[in-house]
Amino acid sequence: MQEKLVSSGSPSRLLVIGDSHAKFWSGYQDKGRVTKTRLPLVDILHLGPVTAHNINRLGTSTGGKERLLRKLERLRKPCHGFIVCAGEIDCRAHIVKSAVKRNIGIEGAVRETVKRYFEFIDWLVGYYGLPVLVWGPVTLPR
Repeated sequence: MQEKLVSSGSPSRLLVIGDSHAKFWSGYQDKGRVTKTRLPLVDILHLGPVTAHNINRLGTSTGGKERLLRKLERLRKPCHGFIVCAGEIDCRAHIVKSAVKRNIGIEGAVRETVKRYFEFIDWLVGYYGLPVLVWGPVTLPR
């Protein structure tokens, strides 16, 4: 466990990790850059356009895992758990594209994405020893 992230004497803070939908937890409705939240004891770690399929992989085009590791290293306030939000773009586009490209069917592509997403969740729990709530994937009306 990374002791830097946990402090028993501080109030329980949550870190929200994920794509743009993680910004919901800021309490603001705009889609701009989130630098603070209206919700006490909640911090946002927006990783950009990460996918559930690749959130646990280093060297992806979005660099989401690298961005997460850097942000966690620089974290100043301890936390007591994570909320993770990713997968909207997987559901909207990438799963179908992967199924067609690899000729594995929608069910196969979904299973692979879910497996990889939960490998990330398992890594978070195993590495930091903190609870994780999976929120989403979220789709919003346009």
